Amino acid sequence: MTTPSSKRSAKSRFLHYSTPLPVALATKSVDLSVRSLVTFAFRSVYRFLHPRPPQVATHHGIFVPFGQCVWIMRRDDMDDLWRKGFFGKGTLSRSEPTWMSRKIEELQRDMNGAPRSHAMSLEQITEQRRKQRRTSKKKTRPGASEASTVNTSTQPDINHTASATSPPPPDNLAQKDTPSALAQSTIHDIHTPPETVPAIADLEHVQLSLQEAFFLAYGLGCLKIYDTQERELSLQDLWMAFVRVPGAPSSTVVTDNPFVVQYVAYHYYRSRGWVAKSGIKFGVDLVLYRKGPVFHHAEFAVIVIPTHPDPPPSDHPSSADMNPASGSSSNLISPPHSWQWLLGVNRVCSQVKKTIILCYVLIPSAAELPSADSPAYLDKYVVREVVLRRWIPERNRG
Repeated sequence: MTTPSSKRSAKSRFLHYSTPLPVALATKSVDLSVRSLVTFAFRSVYRFLHPRPPQVATHHGIFVPFGQCVWIMRRDDMDDLWRKGFFGKGTLSRSEPTWMSRKIEELQRDMNGAPRSHAMSLEQITEQRRKQRRTSKKKTRPGASEASTVNTSTQPDINHTASATSPPPPDNLAQKDTPSALAQSTIHDIHTPPETVPAIADLEHVQLSLQEAFFLAYGLGCLKIYDTQERELSLQDLWMAFVRVPGAPSSTVVTDNPFVVQYVAYHYYRSRGWVAKSGIKFGVDLVLYRKGPVFHHAEFAVIVIPTHPDPPPSDHPSSADMNPASGSSSNLISPPHSWQWLLGVNRVCSQVKKTIILCYVLIPSAAELPSADSPAYLDKYVVREVVLRRWIPERNRG
């Protein structure tokens, strides 16, 4: 049953995350009247005669080579990228970067004796569920009630012994728990203004995957990425830094490079309105949300499979043929999956109510694309999808 409070919370959550991407989108409806067409013509001529400078990216990130990710350090950028598209993950949070707000709430609770907000974060919900599970396990454990009864009956009267041997408590402690003292303290807490929360250093940052960072920089143009020396990286520099594999020559970019294949699939689903997040928790490459993680669970689990339509020539380099021993690449591309592995992943995903999608990324032939050394060749890749569902005789009979 849906209560009015839950409807209000759902509506406020929808308004808070209503923007799908961290860029300005046209929201006006198309008007085909004569007046609007004349206005559009005058605006087009004015913009042609007075061109505006290109839109400057408002978000900034730092490329971390040892972690193969991009860090977003500014609080405004972190909140904006999460609220508008659910990009990245808080390093001290489960998903949304809420570490700072949780620490402030803890300090307020310690100073005032009660939390200011009734809304619970994901971390608090998880901790509460863990406590409930521990309590239920203790209650359902066989012999727990008898053991607690025996322990209670055999324990000595600690309070009586302490009252006979220990000195009397101080006056302020003795009068603290009286009804009048509690009433006075409550009235005092209500009328006394809350204390100022001390300043806290924000230790959290948002971590973007390489696919998310390049989509924001290349696909949307709203992210500037710098190296650890604070030098701005161009799109070509980013591409070469992201596709570079440890030990591989910097000038060689194979067409089935792991980053290229994964980014093609990520860009494909993002461009169709899906919120794509990492699916390593379920043993897949991506999970797809219809609106976002705060609204509902992911509906699909994507397995990205690089595929060569035509067998590559024997002298054509491939990331699947490279290995760390040869000094040319690392084992970032896994070998072809077996049917046993696929059935196991399908069983896991079906238990969490996710449908598997086999995303085949068709690699261009060597004659069409000898090397993927620039993002300008991304349009050469083709994506094909196959939906895989678990066959259950009881449900699929007949």
